[in-house]
Amino acid sequence: MFFVDAAHPVQGFHNGQVWSREPICVRTSSGRQRMNILGAMHAATCELYSISTTDYIRATTVVELISFLRQELPGRRIHLVLDNARYQRCELVAKAARKHRVHLVFLPPYSPNLNLIERFWKFLKKKVLAGIHYPAKEDFINAIDNFIDEVNEGLYEEELNELINLKFQLLKAA
Repeated sequence: MFFVDAAHPVQGFHNGQVWSREPICVRTSSGRQRMNILGAMHAATCELYSISTTDYIRATTVVELISFLRQELPGRRIHLVLDNARYQRCELVAKAARKHRVHLVFLPPYSPNLNLIERFWKFLKKKVLAGIHYPAKEDFINAIDNFIDEVNEGLYEEELNELINLKFQLLKAA
């Protein structure tokens, strides 16, 4: 089971916190260089499969991710948990899912807290972007790519196990 969503980190200032006796100025980049990532995070292992682009995330990107997952996991059952983004909930994606034998599960509208990958994107921003200046777009993109590789190598396993788990609070009906 994979939780799927896109993130759109921007090269620029991201609030970070440090203890200091005196104010510290943090350099930031001008403009809004953006990296768009469509990720599928395994619910149990936190392994991340992703497609990165500087272009928009579209239905064709979701189809590309479905095809990529099928190639990486031949013969395995694949369930993708998605939100209700228009580019995810369209006939092109549904057709690709049927072709590659991938089951799509859609979360209820306006419930990003149920999508575990949202916690991962927040973790990525904290570790890679908060308070860090990247002088060039290539440095920014490489830092994100390297972080994803490190996650898949298990370097953040303990932190991710604390942050991303399947323990949801159940609420009684009113």
